[in-house]
Amino acid sequence: MGKAAKKRLRDEAEAPATTNGPLHSALEALPRLMLLELRRDLALGPFDEALRRLGDSGRCETAPSEAACEALRDVGEEASVEALAAVLGLRRHCWGFTQNADAVDAACHSLKALLQPDKMALLEALKHGAAFCGSVKRHLGKHDGQSLMKLGKPRVMWLLGADPDDPATVGPNDAGATDEGGNRRKRRRKRQHQKAKQDGGNEENVASSGGETGESDEDSSGEGQKNSSNKGTKDEATLAFLQALRSKRQQNG
Repeated sequence: MGKAAKKRLRDEAEAPATTNGPLHSALEALPRLMLLELRRDLALGPFDEALRRLGDSGRCETAPSEAACEALRDVGEEASVEALAAVLGLRRHCWGFTQNADAVDAACHSLKALLQPDKMALLEALKHGAAFCGSVKRHLGKHDGQSLMKLGKPRVMWLLGADPDDPATVGPNDAGATDEGGNRRKRRRKRQHQKAKQDGGNEENVASSGGETGESDEDSSGEGQKNSSNKGTKDEATLAFLQALRSKRQQNG
C-alpha cells in the first residue's frame, strides 16, 4: 500500500462520522450557496455572529433554515464545522473562527497595508489561478505576507471580498482531491524520468570528454619528456665545449 493510500485511510479514520442525524439532515436541506456563506462566516467571525447572519434577511422564516439554526446552536462551533465539511464534501477545507482567531486578525492587519487598488489586483490574480504564495509575496513581500500565507487562499480571498461560492475558494472534494493528487504524481514521475534521462546524457558527455582529455594528457606528457631529453642533450654539449676550451687554454699556457 502506497503512502497516498495510507494517508487517505488515516484521514478517513480521523474524519468525523457522517451520520444522518438532525444536524446533517438540516444542513442538507439548505441551498448550497447558503451553506457556502455559512462556511465563510464560521471561518471569519464568532460562532454567534455566523448564526445571526444565517438568520438575517428572513432566511430563518422557512422551516429548513430555522431547523438548521437550532441544530447548529445545539451542537456548538466545532461540531458544526465538521458537519458542514461533511455535507459540502470539503474535507479539511472548513474552519472555525475560535481556533484561528489570531491568524485571522493577523491577516486582517497585514491587508491594511495594501491600498484598495492593490487589494483588488491581488484578488483578481488569485481568481484567475495565480500562485497563492507568489502573488502574496509580490504584493506584500515575504515578511509581511507570512500571516496571509499561514491563513490560506480561501480565507484570504474572502477577506479581500471574494464571493463565498467563488470557484477559487471552494476546496476540492474527496474525489477531486484524489484525481488531482494522481495528476500531480504523474507529472512528478514524468519530471523525474526526464531528469534521469538528462543526467544520463550528461554523464555520457563527461565520460567522452574525459577520454579525450586523457589522450591529450598522454600527448602532453610525451611532448614534455621529449623536450626534457632535448634540453639534456644541449646541456651535455655545452659542458663538453667548455671542457675542450679549458683544456686548450691549459695547453697554450
